Amino acid sequence: MSAITRDSAGGMSARSGMLSAMSQRTTNAKSTTSHTHGLANKAATEQAKVEELKQILEEEKLYNDQHHDLFVLRRFLAARNFDVDAAHKMWEDTCRWRREFGADAMLDKDVLEPERKKRLLGLFPHGLHGVDKEGRPVLVYQLGETKLSAVLSEFDELTLQRVHVQLFEFIMRVAMPAASLAAGHHIDKICTIFDIKGLSMWDMTKIKALLIPTMAITRDNYPETLGQVIIINAPMIFDGAYQVGKRMLTVETQRKIQVTGSRYKDLLFKHVEPSQVPAALGGSSHAPLSDNWGPWQTLIQQTVAQTAGDGAAATR
Repeated sequence: MSAITRDSAGGMSARSGMLSAMSQRTTNAKSTTSHTHGLANKAATEQAKVEELKQILEEEKLYNDQHHDLFVLRRFLAARNFDVDAAHKMWEDTCRWRREFGADAMLDKDVLEPERKKRLLGLFPHGLHGVDKEGRPVLVYQLGETKLSAVLSEFDELTLQRVHVQLFEFIMRVAMPAASLAAGHHIDKICTIFDIKGLSMWDMTKIKALLIPTMAITRDNYPETLGQVIIINAPMIFDGAYQVGKRMLTVETQRKIQVTGSRYKDLLFKHVEPSQVPAALGGSSHAPLSDNWGPWQTLIQQTVAQTAGDGAAATR
């Protein structure tokens, strides 16, 4: 009798466990379904706001399908937490800035003459260099090699801003479309590598004078283009300062920034193939930063060839 009781208890326990497991699976399934529906509803709401913003801008003749697309509207909305009114104002401000700054014409002619450009990039090494594993253009800044005093004494702030805007216009109008073609999907963000080897905290404070004005232009007029930031060769004191300072950043922005010291290769190569990393940073690419090397060069060569062909045809 007692054995039967034990067996019965064991059977009840097993059945109870099965029922509990089934209940848990059902709960998990409901949770997954609810989460999926929530994401679908969020996407639908966001898409509706994209369409709403597009209609407003079309009525004001601030949007046309030849120069804009829904992806850029989504970036402006995302920068303003999908507040249509705030995104509308941001778009208007950017249109005004582009007219005043002459951004639409920035690719027509180099800001600097070749020798001056070579001088600047020698003092302030930076440029595009390949793509990351998600197909995004990689922008490299070798801040540890930057001769800040010489940069600021030889180049005024407006010139530095124009150089930056020219680079970003190239990124938005040439590099990203070419990267999208190469990746087979839409690309509208970049991966940025900051090499701060050898910089003290005092040096980094001074470097801000060079970067902050251009970063403000990017934030205000090329919103939501930050995909990933990798800071390498960071001294321990910098990492400690960042851990304190990052509290002022949104959680989403914090996720995009990774800081590492001199043993950075594993982290860097997790995001960027060695073939896309300059040899100076431990990669296998020997293309100079000044070349703005990447898949967009093929597109440029094809465009140049087509233009030359059209010119030859026109003279016949």
